[in-house]
Amino acid sequence: MGGGERMGGLWRVFGVGFSVFGAAGRTADAAGKRRGWRGSRQGCPCGALERRWMLFLVLLALGAWSLGCSTTQVTVDLNFPHERVRKIAVLNFDQEPIEVQVRDKLVWGRAEYRRAGREVADRISQALAQSSLYEVYDRTALRELMRKKNLDQAALTKELDVAALRGLLGVDAVVVGEVTDFRYTFVCFYQQARAAFSAKCVDLSSGAVIWRLHGSRTRAYADEGRLAARIAADAAHRLKREMEFSALIRKAGQGQ
Repeated sequence: MGGGERMGGLWRVFGVGFSVFGAAGRTADAAGKRRGWRGSRQGCPCGALERRWMLFLVLLALGAWSLGCSTTQVTVDLNFPHERVRKIAVLNFDQEPIEVQVRDKLVWGRAEYRRAGREVADRISQALAQSSLYEVYDRTALRELMRKKNLDQAALTKELDVAALRGLLGVDAVVVGEVTDFRYTFVCFYQQARAAFSAKCVDLSSGAVIWRLHGSRTRAYADEGRLAARIAADAAHRLKREMEFSALIRKAGQGQ
């Protein structure tokens, strides 16, 4: 989601909120005048002034919430010869237990996607392929292979038998990870999406972890899948930059 969309969501929040704020203020002023209130707090009906300031603070909090936040961290093993890893496969990510809470579908609720592990793996696979860092094993072909072999990607991810994976997939490394957040929350007219996951790349020859990444994003009026795609794209960009730096470090070391 672009900056224009984020700001559009923010202005919708403030637009509706200030309409309510203005209506509440006019109602309080009218009630105060009927009771002789003339600009002081004396005679202000039912603490109308306090309620108006409380509403204003709530609007500020909603505005800050709608802006959201994002973090992306990438760590690369600078001593590993990354050039020898040419082909990789991305396995389905683990996913924490799903908890869906709904009080009133029109007022308050939270929903989580039960296939987030598969979707996030697809997004990471696409981002790595587009970065040209690796030749990435096609995810559709991978699912078909698992189906024919009657294998479970989740079980392979947990056990991480590097020898078996190397023989089965014919790749140099695999990417595995965990989805820690993938949901949207709604409160009245306001909606917010969240996505967060961690991943690591394991070299199948040595079993070494050659890089790790973690990313999280929160945005108003967004889609969890698109947030995951933005995290993956940002992580792939940072990873490429770190890998290029790693290659320069090793080259400089060999020249000494």
